[in-house]
Amino acid sequence: MRLFYKLAAAGLVCCLMLACATSGPQITEVIISDLKVLDTNVKAAAAWSIQENLQVKDKIFGDRVYLIEDVPRVFVGLDWVRSACDSKNFAGDTLVLFKVLTDASVMVAYDDRVIQKPAWFSGWTDTKEDLIITGSPPLVMSVFSKQFPAGSTVSLGPNGQSGGCVQYVVIVKGPGVRVPRTTSTSTPAKVEFPPLTWKGATTMPDEWFKTAEAARVGDNVLLYQRNTGGFPKNLDMATVLSPAEVEMLKRDKILVDSTIDNMATIYEITYLAKLGTISGVERFKAGALAGIDFLLVAQYPKGGWPQVYPLAKGDYSVCITYNDNAMINVMNLFTQVMKNSPEFAFVDSDRRARIKTSLDKGLQCILATQVRNNGIPTVWCAQHDPVTLQPATARTYELPSLSGSESVGIVQYLMQIENPAPEVIASIQGAVAWFDKVRITGIRLVEKRDPALPQGRDMVVEKDPAAPPIWGRFHDLNTYKAFFVGRDGVKKPTLAEIEHERRIGYSYYTYAPGYLIEKLYPAWQARHAPGKNVLAK
Repeated sequence: MRLFYKLAAAGLVCCLMLACATSGPQITEVIISDLKVLDTNVKAAAAWSIQENLQVKDKIFGDRVYLIEDVPRVFVGLDWVRSACDSKNFAGDTLVLFKVLTDASVMVAYDDRVIQKPAWFSGWTDTKEDLIITGSPPLVMSVFSKQFPAGSTVSLGPNGQSGGCVQYVVIVKGPGVRVPRTTSTSTPAKVEFPPLTWKGATTMPDEWFKTAEAARVGDNVLLYQRNTGGFPKNLDMATVLSPAEVEMLKRDKILVDSTIDNMATIYEITYLAKLGTISGVERFKAGALAGIDFLLVAQYPKGGWPQVYPLAKGDYSVCITYNDNAMINVMNLFTQVMKNSPEFAFVDSDRRARIKTSLDKGLQCILATQVRNNGIPTVWCAQHDPVTLQPATARTYELPSLSGSESVGIVQYLMQIENPAPEVIASIQGAVAWFDKVRITGIRLVEKRDPALPQGRDMVVEKDPAAPPIWGRFHDLNTYKAFFVGRDGVKKPTLAEIEHERRIGYSYYTYAPGYLIEKLYPAWQARHAPGKNVLAK
């Protein structure tokens, strides 16, 4: 994450709102005032706040538990604005306003995965500094800067992208040395944990995992765990359970609805492993091991994973499921174990041997399912037949295709392999070349607000010669052209022909390949294929 900044007569303001320490007079008061958030999501708007004394381990969003993992020394101690991650969904013109009381450099820290920067961001300068926040892998935010004079109002617009990213943050630096009125937030004397949500439970501070609340949630997770070792999806396992709910969950343990969809099972294993490691409580480690055993048993002989196990015969969930990164999430988890991630230190050597075999089979499945046309490797379908390995149909609006979305996660997984074999290098090169070939230019996907429509919005495609490249979620297996499918199961050439409910309820376009080929591929290619850059014209 690099820092973008804008210079005001004598200072610097950053969006993540960080300030750098320089020589000059001491500043003892916060130099940000009159913060006004115009997000129509009232809950998100209320999560924004002015902060001082920026430090590592600060909670970066008011509505998430992400923490700052690393901050450039020049920004330590500065005033900043804690934003709300959910404000990334705001689609209006002006998201936030605030005043700077001195000449200031205002800096915006932007998630590197945001490929399409909004129009309001023109004129901000890349500081070449990065802010790192907790995640798996850690999230990198580049910092940009712009200058503003004392007494001026800073106006910032929308994030510009809502999927696969987080909201920007703001940091502000005045003309002198900031001397905080409060002690460092990293001082251990008084530990205040962020509000608990199940979605953010695995990123809670390590100290929290030693608390009774962490153990309560862990016991909840064990109650939700089926006899198979897996877990159902889309449940809030952090909620306080009534005695009746506890008894119901005990009865439900015989259900065969365990899945890897929407991070189910992977997330629970991660939580139990971290809790067991930090707390030392064996029942949580045992729960994590049972989850790992479930994943090992669920794998097909040809190396893929179904979405649901035991198999739901006659259902699309029996397919090898790349959709929403399901299979790749399993392989990333197993890779963490094999790379000796501390929270999985208790995994025994026998299981590690089985996990290594599983990863080898999974890799062979990835290589075997990559679609080839006339012998040339392209990308993958979101789901493949477990026997023939051919592209398969899932829901009525998910037809066999070349995926511009799920294929990104697969290539990212392949890129992390150390000392890749020639066939892995060829697979990556083929996929990147395909992404480059089918990029769509000259259009922009725009969210339009319209109170007359259900949910008050629509997704439309507009012509824009300056727009960054975009890809379809579905590309034809032969022509490579993007296509769109609604609940009627019929291919259509444009998004406008899809019913409104699906247009706003499903992601038909993606910018994700742009990050892959513009940011990740050059570094990978220089290291593993220096003699062949498939993007070179």
